[in-house]
Amino acid sequence: LADYAAALQAREIPVEVSGAGAFGGSPVVRALVDLLHSLGDPADALGVVSVLRGPLFGISDAQLFEYRQAGGYFGFSTAQSQRESDDEKFKQSPVAEALDRLGNFLRLTRTLPLAAAVERIIEDTGFLALAAASVDGAAPAGDVLHAVDLVRAVAEDGGSLANAAAALEEAAESPEVESVPLEPARRDVVRVMNLHKAKGLEAAVVFLADPLGAVRKTADVRIVCPIRPRP
Repeated sequence: LADYAAALQAREIPVEVSGAGAFGGSPVVRALVDLLHSLGDPADALGVVSVLRGPLFGISDAQLFEYRQAGGYFGFSTAQSQRESDDEKFKQSPVAEALDRLGNFLRLTRTLPLAAAVERIIEDTGFLALAAASVDGAAPAGDVLHAVDLVRAVAEDGGSLANAAAALEEAAESPEVESVPLEPARRDVVRVMNLHKAKGLEAAVVFLADPLGAVRKTADVRIVCPIRPRP
């Protein structure tokens, strides 16, 4: 489902995805999973680089290489942030600035309730606004809010940041969790869904994609018009 939705979005066609597994196909969910894992283990350089290269910061490989060649370290401890803030060679580095912000996010998770900290982080990064401003903002923004709800549920059960990251990753990888659009049941979108979700619904135009799977390499094309022409 995510592949069809991505192809439609690339052509600037509004799309709404319904069906199991759609939530895990969302890039915003993947970015939040990476961020929570990184905040749970700020010494994991590989995880930190993944967050820096992702949509939250958009740091290029060239900038990462330049930062590392200058002696920078991919972590965001308090001691490191203070050391690099006093070092002239890092003052204009977007990597050092991003790591400093990650350090601030880490402090939020240690001083605020988990759900409140995640909401503050999303607000600070403008990630929800960015998702809503995409070609089909309803789907990505809905996924962000759904992810926050999952984190809140973990926090209410007494879970930690690591528990929230694990729960969100499990939901993203599960074929049973659906994407939740910000504005469900919109009429001005292409709705992409599996057969289970399509049962009982009506639409003026329906495309049944790949109906035979691996059974046959070709399928007969048949167009059915259930709408009677006006006299």
